[in-house]
Amino acid sequence: KLLKVSIQPYISSILDALMEPTSRGFFEVRDLFFRELVDMSKNLLNDGNKEKLGEHMEKISMLAFHPVKMQSCYEKGLQQRFDVSSPSVFVQRAQILMRE
Repeated sequence: KLLKVSIQPYISSILDALMEPTSRGFFEVRDLFFRELVDMSKNLLNDGNKEKLGEHMEKISMLAFHPVKMQSCYEKGLQQRFDVSSPSVFVQRAQILMRE
């Protein structure tokens, strides 16, 4: 009964609040991939051959695993919404809760 009265009416607004930084992060990922593809296109116009194309495609396929380039995607929206500048805060808090 407590759940139904105290929490259920706010679930949609809670989900909306959580989705905003997630959506910003997805937008940032799309923007990053677009910039990388534009750079790849420019490089291929200058020295375009099949070997270079393969190298560029390999680089783009590994982009999601590049922590420096992906950092802005992880951080997008966190500062405004949760007043934190890094996702490591959430990781640390989760680890503390798991230890308890």
